Amino acid sequence: MIGALLAIGLLVSTTPPVMALGDTLEARDCASAVDGDVRDSIINVICGLSPEELKELVAWAARDAVDGAEAATEARHVELLARLGQLTPPDSDFPVQAVAAILAVLGEEEVPLERLADTFAQLAEEHLELKHRLRTLESDDPEVQALREQAAAALDEGAHDLARVHLEAARGLVRAKREALKEAPAAQSLEEAQLVAEQGDVERARLAHSEAAALYEEAAALTEAFDPAATRGYLGQAADILYYFGKYKGDNAALARSIALRGEILAGTERAVEPLDWALAQMKLGIALKSLGEREPGTARLEEAVAAFRLALKERTRDRVPLDWAMTQMNLGNALASLGEREPGTARLEEAVAAYRLALEEFTRDRAPLDWARTQMNLGNALMRLGEREPGTARLEEAVAAFRLALEEFARDRVPHEWARTQMSLGAALQILGEREPSTARIQGAIAAYRLALGEFTRDRVPLDWAQTQMNLGLALRFLGEREPGTARLEEALAALRLALEERTRDRVPLEWAFTRFNMGIVFFRLGERRHSMENFEEAQRAFQDGAVVLEAAGHPAAVRAAAGVKIAQEVLSALADREAQE
Repeated sequence: MIGALLAIGLLVSTTPPVMALGDTLEARDCASAVDGDVRDSIINVICGLSPEELKELVAWAARDAVDGAEAATEARHVELLARLGQLTPPDSDFPVQAVAAILAVLGEEEVPLERLADTFAQLAEEHLELKHRLRTLESDDPEVQALREQAAAALDEGAHDLARVHLEAARGLVRAKREALKEAPAAQSLEEAQLVAEQGDVERARLAHSEAAALYEEAAALTEAFDPAATRGYLGQAADILYYFGKYKGDNAALARSIALRGEILAGTERAVEPLDWALAQMKLGIALKSLGEREPGTARLEEAVAAFRLALKERTRDRVPLDWAMTQMNLGNALASLGEREPGTARLEEAVAAYRLALEEFTRDRAPLDWARTQMNLGNALMRLGEREPGTARLEEAVAAFRLALEEFARDRVPHEWARTQMSLGAALQILGEREPSTARIQGAIAAYRLALGEFTRDRVPLDWAQTQMNLGLALRFLGEREPGTARLEEALAALRLALEERTRDRVPLEWAFTRFNMGIVFFRLGERRHSMENFEEAQRAFQDGAVVLEAAGHPAAVRAAAGVKIAQEVLSALADREAQE
C-alpha cells in the first residue's frame, strides 16, 4: 500500500513559474546594465554589488530615513553619503543624496532581496528621465518653469515630498489660468495634465503605486476631451503601475483594475488606424489576465489571456515586427502552459511547446541571448510537464537539454536568480527521469543541481524559494535513500524537509506546509521499515495526519492520499503492537 502512496511524493510543483517576457513596466534591470544599456555608471556599480552588500546599504539608508535628523543619525547619514561617494564613479551625474533616497525606498517598501538591484536600476533610470523632462519641457509661464526646475533639484536631493510641493504649486498656477478663462483651452489642460502625471512619476519613484496610479488617471481625465492619444498614454501608465503593484505585492484588486484600464485603452484605440498600438494593448491585457488567472480558480481569465495574445498576433506579425511577434508567441506559450497545468490531457501543453519553438525562430541566441535563454527555460518547463504525463523519457530528455542550453546564457554572475531557477528546473527534470530509470545517476544529478541552486536561493535572500529548494532536495534524497541500503540518505532527506518547514509554516503557506509534512511522513515510514521502529511509524502517522487535516480543509484532492497514509501507519502500528503483545 505504501508504494501507491509514494506516487504523490512530488505533490508540490518542482517547476518554477514560467519566465514571462513583456510583463514588466519596462525592460530596465541589471541585465541591461551589464549589456551597457544604462544612462549612468552608478547603476552599473550598484548592480555589481553582492546581494549582501546591497542589503547592508539599503538597511542603512532606510534606517536613516526612519530615524530622522537626530545628531547620531545625522552623523550616520553623512557616513552613508561618504560611502556612496566612494562607490560613485567620477563620470556619474547621479547625486549621492538621490542614490541614498532610492536605497531608502527599497528598504521602506521591503523589496525582496533578489529584486533589490533590478528595482534600483529601474528607479534610477526613471529618476533620470523624470529629471530630464522637468528641465527640458518648457512652459510659457516663467513661474511654472522655475517650479519645475525646483522640483528637479529636489529630486536630486532625494526630497520627493518637496518635489511634489513644487509640482502642485505649478499645477495650481496653470489651473488658475485655465479657470480664469470662459472656456478651458486645450493647451492649459494638457499642461496641467503633464504636471499631474509628473507628480505621479514622483510617487512611482518611491514605489507609492496606488497614489501614482490615481494621479495618472487624473491626468487622463484632464486630456480626455482634447487628446485621445495622451489619454491612452496616461491610462497606460496607471495600468502599468497597478499591474506591477498587483504582481509583486499580491494585490488582486490592483490587477483587476489594471485589466479594466487596458479595456478602456483598447476601446479608444482604432485597430485600422493604429494597428500596432492596438496589438500592444492586447498583449498587455493578456499579460495582466494571465497574472490574475494564475491566482484564481478556474480557467476563465487564462482563456481570455490566450484570446488576447492571439488577437495581438494578428497585427504583430513576424514580417512586420519579428521580435515583438516572438515576444507575443512567448507570452502566448506561457498562458497555454498555465492552462495546460490545470487541464487533463496534453493539448494545451503541446500548443505551448509549439509557441515557444516559434518564438525561438526569432529570439536567436546571437540576436537576443537572454530572451533566447528565457524561452529555452519556458520550453523546458512545458516539455517537463508533458514528460510527467506521458510514458517514456523522450520529452524529459528534451527538457533537460533545454535547461542546459538556458544555463549557457544564464551565467551565475550575470543573472544569479534566473541561473538558480534554471538549476531548480534542471534538478526537477533529472529527478523525474531518475525515478523512471534503474540507475541512480539522474537522482544524484538532481541533488547536485538543487545544491547549486541553494548557493543563490539562500534563506536570507529568498526564504520561500530556499524552502522550496530544500523540499525538492529532500524528495530527491528520499528517492535515493529508498534505493540504497542503510538510513543515511533518508536522514539527510528528513533534515532537508525540516529546514523547509522553518519557512513553510502552517500560518504562512498552509498547503505547502501540508505537502511538506506529508512527505516527511513518507520518510519517517521508510525509516520505520528499516529500523523496525515504533517511534518512526508514530512520527509518520502524525505527519500524515497533519497533511490530511489541512488538505481536506482546503478541498485538495491529495487529501485522500494523505488520509490513506494515516490509515496505513495505523495498521502497521497495530500490527507491531499485536506482535509485541504475543511476544
